[in-house]
Amino acid sequence: MAVNIAIAALLAVSVVGIISACNSCDRYLIINFDSRGGNAIDKITVSVVEEEIVLPMPSREGYNFVGWYIEYSGEELLLDKNSIAKVAQDGYCNAYAKWSDAR
Repeated sequence: MAVNIAIAALLAVSVVGIISACNSCDRYLIINFDSRGGNAIDKITVSVVEEEIVLPMPSREGYNFVGWYIEYSGEELLLDKNSIAKVAQDGYCNAYAKWSDAR
């Protein structure tokens, strides 16, 4: 019985250590940008824990930049690090520019 309790305690500590290690992996995200006809934007690495994320602003002649979206169709806006972390897979997130015609 004492051996089972000791093994259970050891497993619990191991699981906590694994969860902590996994959580540290989720602290950084790489955001890839598709400017959809605008100027090229380099990917960035951001900390979702410590820093505020400032997304770059692309330009495109004849168009106004509306924002970065998490879907190519431009339906869900990337608002902040919480929305980025929500859609990130394996530490990566794609952001798609949305444009309105300035003419």
